[in-house]
Amino acid sequence: MRRLMLILCSFASVSAAYAGPDKTTKYLMNTPATMFDLGIFKLSLELQRIGNNPKHYSEYPPFKKFSPVVMYDWDQDKIQIVGVFVPKSDDAEPLCKQWISDIRRYGYVDPVTGEIKSGHRKSKYARYFSHIGFVKEHAKEAIKNLDMKFQVSCIAGGRLFRAPLLGTTYSEQK
Repeated sequence: MRRLMLILCSFASVSAAYAGPDKTTKYLMNTPATMFDLGIFKLSLELQRIGNNPKHYSEYPPFKKFSPVVMYDWDQDKIQIVGVFVPKSDDAEPLCKQWISDIRRYGYVDPVTGEIKSGHRKSKYARYFSHIGFVKEHAKEAIKNLDMKFQVSCIAGGRLFRAPLLGTTYSEQK
């Protein structure tokens, strides 16, 4: 019995020496999230929340069909809000035009002027990228410029439509 206990203890100590996070896990554990990371995450959650909440369907009908995906396009230095739909190609342009308009309106962009609605200093989306509470003046200026980085993209019927968040136009990308 004593011998069995000695053998079990030696196995336990050997395996404990090799247990724990590997190099990749340690890197991820020691790399802090940035305000940018948190902003992308919070914006994604908000848009998913709307896409999954039936009370918003009447005001923003395209959300019923798809919750947008938020990602950063490194090459263009743009924060992409992307919707992917599977309609017939004849329905693609009107659907995407409406969806882009709804994304803009939900983000506090005036549909007539293409600018931030009065009473707001920045889009609803830019708010997710700032600290809650006190914000230093230089950070406020950086966040104000963030609205220029948002791009709304809609893929439907094999066609791609893009638009800046601030604006009233969209274009089809070939």
